[in-house]
Amino acid sequence: MKSNKINIDKLLKEMTIDEKIGQLIQLTSNYFGDAEAAVTGPWANLGLSNEDLKAIGSCLNCHNAESAIKIQNEHLKGDRHKIPLIFMMDVIHGCRTIYPIPLALGASFDPEIVEECSKMSAKESAASGVHLTFTPMVDYVRDARWGRVLETCGEDAYLNGVMGEAQVKGFQGDDISGPERIATCVKHFAAYGGCEGGRDYNTVEISERSLRTYYLPAYKACLDAGSPMVMPSFNDLNGVPSIANQHLIQDILRKEWGFDGVIISDYNAVKELMNHRVAKDMREAARLAFSNTCDIEMMSMAYHQNLKSLIEEGVFTEEELDRSVRRILELKERLGLFDDPHHGASPEKEQTVCLTKEHRDIARRAAEGSAVLLKNDGTLPFSKDIKRIALIGPMADSKRIRGSWFCFGEEKDTVSVKEGIENLLPSAEVVAVRGCGNRYDDTDKSGFAEAIEAARSADAVILCLGEPENYSGEGNSRSVINLTGVQDELAQEIIAVNKNTAVLLFNGR
Repeated sequence: MKSNKINIDKLLKEMTIDEKIGQLIQLTSNYFGDAEAAVTGPWANLGLSNEDLKAIGSCLNCHNAESAIKIQNEHLKGDRHKIPLIFMMDVIHGCRTIYPIPLALGASFDPEIVEECSKMSAKESAASGVHLTFTPMVDYVRDARWGRVLETCGEDAYLNGVMGEAQVKGFQGDDISGPERIATCVKHFAAYGGCEGGRDYNTVEISERSLRTYYLPAYKACLDAGSPMVMPSFNDLNGVPSIANQHLIQDILRKEWGFDGVIISDYNAVKELMNHRVAKDMREAARLAFSNTCDIEMMSMAYHQNLKSLIEEGVFTEEELDRSVRRILELKERLGLFDDPHHGASPEKEQTVCLTKEHRDIARRAAEGSAVLLKNDGTLPFSKDIKRIALIGPMADSKRIRGSWFCFGEEKDTVSVKEGIENLLPSAEVVAVRGCGNRYDDTDKSGFAEAIEAARSADAVILCLGEPENYSGEGNSRSVINLTGVQDELAQEIIAVNKNTAVLLFNGR
């Protein structure tokens, strides 16, 4: 827990403009550690020097406690003010112990299990060196073609807010400086899920009434729960990109809602103002984002290259720069990083708190509560006297079931359907036959015969069908929602020879 409050006013007076701008820049972990290699390698075109690296304010995607501790220690040696880095990570549905995707958790209608999962995830994340997670993602969405549907808790505005609030409480608790707590970032503000045609990053055109009725309430609920950071969305809203949208950020978020926390851009989003054709160059992109009080720029370096000259030329004042730096320093102080720069990170603790039986039991309960029975014509439940079970389909014995954004979760630790049923019914004969693949271009039916024979000789069949785990997620929108490849044909063939068949669907939408 934090003990001493730092004197931020004194610290700001001692910092140069370059050092202040450094606090506004976030780089991925591969920049740190071997600084000489970083600035002379493929990243040299960003214009970074070793001195620049010493002033950087936050680190993205560091993958274990040992690396985080090493990077932090090296950083503190180089920073004359000893201002610690914040380590941020996308911890979406588990850190090392993976629990159901947010869309599935929404189907549980159980905010208590969501809070419990988030608390467990915070414990693992903090031990692994993470200080802040880019969660909750509460983008309201009704188009299942969009790849990022899996990250939301569904298509109900109220439920999204309730579940988002539960995540904030679970990750943060009463004090984010605690060694088993981490801070949260609400994303993506706003209306990212309203993209036209379900195409990721696409434009969003909605009325003010729809924005306020359906899209904004969940973000507000998370901020009311105490989340200290907001990430604007990639999309434009009614013609204006969110990172530069004054109505969205200034009128609503800052003034109407009174949010005085940190705003961070999404990955490369400031530079992408040029792609939106609202900024002619990086200088204009930096001006638009900073004037809209974007405090941290993730990766695109427009601030590093242009903010100092914009201040020297009078476009911005140093007092405006101090405003953003103060918000960042206040967050670091709230996290207790000036007292414990590692925030409880420990390789030893990482080994003992991650993937424990207690945590796996929590994930199991969450999975049980998240399962959705779409239809039952009397087939379920199967009789307990079943002697032979045929598992058929590309997901029957697959361990690639973590879902998108699985953080530090490892495929080897997942439990396939086959393994799960063998554990549940050790006396039954369990046969798993793939039958076919599940990619778009998997049209090979040569496995049908074996699958049909397995189904014909079984007391019960479970068809394990669906999309590969990488067919949903960021940038993975789909034009048609269907069973990919020839899975539908396989299903029809199997059901024709064994009516005692249930279908288990795997998908992220």
